[in-house]
Amino acid sequence: WYQRRVRDAMCVRHGPPTWFATFSPAEYDWADLVEYIREMNADLPGVENLSSTELLAKDPVLVSHFIHKRFEALLNFMLKADPIGKINNYFIRIEYQGRGVAHFHCIFWVDGAPVIGKNSDKEVVSFIQKYVSCKLPDKNQEAELHDMVDKYQRHKCRDYCLRLIKSGGKWKKVCRFGNPRQESQLFQLHD
Repeated sequence: WYQRRVRDAMCVRHGPPTWFATFSPAEYDWADLVEYIREMNADLPGVENLSSTELLAKDPVLVSHFIHKRFEALLNFMLKADPIGKINNYFIRIEYQGRGVAHFHCIFWVDGAPVIGKNSDKEVVSFIQKYVSCKLPDKNQEAELHDMVDKYQRHKCRDYCLRLIKSGGKWKKVCRFGNPRQESQLFQLHD
């Protein structure tokens, strides 16, 4: 309740936010995290034989602390290096997934960012394309990056998003987010 009121007040004071982003760790595949937790729990019998899932479940407090510190470092980088423009305000809401791991919903306000409905579509599109791309890296040139983007940045329908609907007299599962979406070679602005 309180966070919603703060967010709404910030929108009134600063206008429409420029960016919305969610940062969610893939903790079981995060080599630095798994190594850190293994080192910090070296006194546990058989710790070297535990899978990443078993290991992270042994010390959820340290896992949470590590993830929060990494997010702080990411936020500090974003505030100093301006990878999405010069951030002048931000709002963060931390939520915990069913498995107990934090993810961070963020709203950012950026200096000089155009506003949909006030600025021209051309200005808005130019600004977005300056900072955002939607391209799967070439597997032959950037194999590791390709695999990471494919694994972590592409929606894969699961029970979480699939809904059973009746269509044409038959039941079928449909993604509540509208996936898979039709791919486009051209940028499309939807307000």
